[in-house]
Amino acid sequence: MSPAISVDTAISSKGILPRADSLTGPLIHSLRDKWQRFFPPDEPRWPIYSFAGLWILELLFLQGILSRDTRPPQWDPASHLTMALDFYFPLHQFQLDRFFKQLLFRPKPYPPLFHCAVAVWYLITGPSHQYAALVNSLFLFVTFLGFYLFGRELRLRDRGWLCAVIFSAFPIVIWMSREALIDLSVISFTLLFAALICSEDFLRDKKATRWSGLVFSLGLLSKQSFVFFAIPILVYRLVQSRRVCDRSVWKKNLMCFSRWASISVVWYILQVPSMIRTALRVHQAALLRSDPMPLTWSGITYYLRMFWQDQANGWILAVLLIGVILAFIPFKHEKETGTHKTFFFIWVLAGYAGITFFVMGKDGRYDMPIVPAVILLAGIGIDRLPGFVWKALVVAVGVLFLGTVGYFSGGPDKTVGVIKFFSSRPMVRLYQCPGIDRDMIEPKNEDWHVEEIIDGLVSRRGLKASIWVGVVPQAQFFNPAAFLYFTRLRRASFQIEDFRLISDVPRALAKMDYLIRKTGDQGPEYATRPNNAIYAYLDAHSNEFTVISSLTLPDGSTADLLEIRHNK
Repeated sequence: MSPAISVDTAISSKGILPRADSLTGPLIHSLRDKWQRFFPPDEPRWPIYSFAGLWILELLFLQGILSRDTRPPQWDPASHLTMALDFYFPLHQFQLDRFFKQLLFRPKPYPPLFHCAVAVWYLITGPSHQYAALVNSLFLFVTFLGFYLFGRELRLRDRGWLCAVIFSAFPIVIWMSREALIDLSVISFTLLFAALICSEDFLRDKKATRWSGLVFSLGLLSKQSFVFFAIPILVYRLVQSRRVCDRSVWKKNLMCFSRWASISVVWYILQVPSMIRTALRVHQAALLRSDPMPLTWSGITYYLRMFWQDQANGWILAVLLIGVILAFIPFKHEKETGTHKTFFFIWVLAGYAGITFFVMGKDGRYDMPIVPAVILLAGIGIDRLPGFVWKALVVAVGVLFLGTVGYFSGGPDKTVGVIKFFSSRPMVRLYQCPGIDRDMIEPKNEDWHVEEIIDGLVSRRGLKASIWVGVVPQAQFFNPAAFLYFTRLRRASFQIEDFRLISDVPRALAKMDYLIRKTGDQGPEYATRPNNAIYAYLDAHSNEFTVISSLTLPDGSTADLLEIRHNK
């Protein structure tokens, strides 16, 4: 007796309908081929699982930290979140024409990649400054992918996992991952771009070349300084590949790379006036902060000093020093990594020179895209260690990574204090970084009343009122950028005036409707030089102002909202 055959099977067997496997087969085979191309069958799987575990751990850490931190955004993060709102509101209302006008034609001081990413994140979670930094988990993923690709290229035992752990343990990276800053995005795309062009497939394989061009465009859309790190290593690889590739193939793939790399050029062409204004503003801010000039000894060595003062801590410096020394000890397989070392040297030296001599403003974040190259150089040396020594070092780095994250997350006594050794004074000294204030990074449940003041003005004057609000303090969590963010979030029509560059106090106050002042800490000295003159004027003309509300801030100071009578 023949088995029962369904009608669908019978029809398919007669050719009336295509078989199911004929519909899904090509798709499955295509996905399988792409998976095997990226993860070859002979490639060990445990490094992939290790990278996935590290990323999930970082994500959980980040979510936990942000859930405990209720402070308003500080200076630069507040500005970036305000720009993200410019993209979020058109997307939220599905006004694509308005979105593209914002993207292409409205003047922007920075490229839009990070702000668009935050806007999309806001569509999923709603606009909340508290969790906006979770978008950094995407850039950490890109960073880990870059380390993995380099680990495969360099044939490291752990495929770059140890390098990713060391990078994640940098105190400045821990801080940047918790703030809405664009710097982690430029680091991640610089690393991924370097990994893609360092591959043998660059300018030999069309797909690999296309991906390199796309990542180059994304890097340009992350921050302008991307060119200082990407262009030198790109030129080196173009020259190097020209010697070994067939000329016609090389030219064809170079054109493919150029097409994909030029995607971001459209944005820059449309934003040329804005880029010029941004460069002038950065120059003015550098002079205001008294940043060291590029051609001075202090300016040339600035980022070198920042490496151990503002970026790394003691145990990271020790591990990197050991690894770099081991990387340059001659051994019999030197040819396998010789060209990669040259690549890393060009990456570090050219990137350092570019950011030092062509960017007037100085900050410990700006040269961070060269740090992965230093870590990878150290990774080459560490990989030469004997098996048992290498395993012991991996365990030690993992433990110190957890201790460092715990220290900057509320203290070893709260996070990793289960073992008393982790909270001992020698261990804490290994976690510390001179230029990174632990009190600034660790999460705190504090109310700085910024939202409350804006909501008070909204209830008093309405959302559509065209009023001018002057903000005098430049404190970390009580500054004009934070007030502007919450004003835009409420979609109020208020104009927030920054008093940093005010020279004529009476003339500036003449156009103000309200003024916000604060006792105690006013912020960085370079940004608060006009404050004494402003407060002296207020004391001398107290009859012209009415105190609407006074609020006590977490630092013990008092914030006042003043209404200017003569502007009524």
